[in-house]
Amino acid sequence: MKKNDFRVNLFSAIENGDANDVRYCILEGINCFNKSGKTIYQSKEKNILDIKDQSGKTPLMLASELGKIEAVMFLLQYGASVNKRDNKGRTALVFASKYGHVDVALELIENKAGLDVCTKNKRSALHYASKYGHEKVAKLLVERGADVYLRDDRGLPAIMVASSNQVREAIIEGKKICMQNRVKSRSRNNALLKEKRERG
Repeated sequence: MKKNDFRVNLFSAIENGDANDVRYCILEGINCFNKSGKTIYQSKEKNILDIKDQSGKTPLMLASELGKIEAVMFLLQYGASVNKRDNKGRTALVFASKYGHVDVALELIENKAGLDVCTKNKRSALHYASKYGHEKVAKLLVERGADVYLRDDRGLPAIMVASSNQVREAIIEGKKICMQNRVKSRSRNNALLKEKRERG
């Protein structure tokens, strides 16, 4: 890989799916140093990992769209912004959801991707997963707390734009799991509060 233009090389490396080239491009654009036993990454240029193409798409969005999990992990590790938006308001999570990449969606969520960030036409990642028939992604989003009641610019919640009954069922199942997790979390918190009161 030539060392000429970081922007071209990074986008090309992601499209070609070569994880080593992606990592090389990232490291070419980043200073890495050790401070107090902890590795610190700092862009040589401001926001180098959040550069955009003509449509406003960042390398993280492209990697998410193409399902390139290793590239997504590298970009996040080195500081790419998880909630940047393209010209239509789409985020990396929207791209992963639209194309059904559940492993990428999970990685983005684990790195604090906004579940309910909406595009310019008010569609969330859940709307895209529903519309394009990706029940595993839809279920994951709802389990992790995505708002099933958000409405798009036509006034429709994600369950109403679902392309199949399987997606609708996944949303319902995900909502049940989300509610169970919230009840467990509240019970745990209440038990901790009770224990704290009894001690003090």
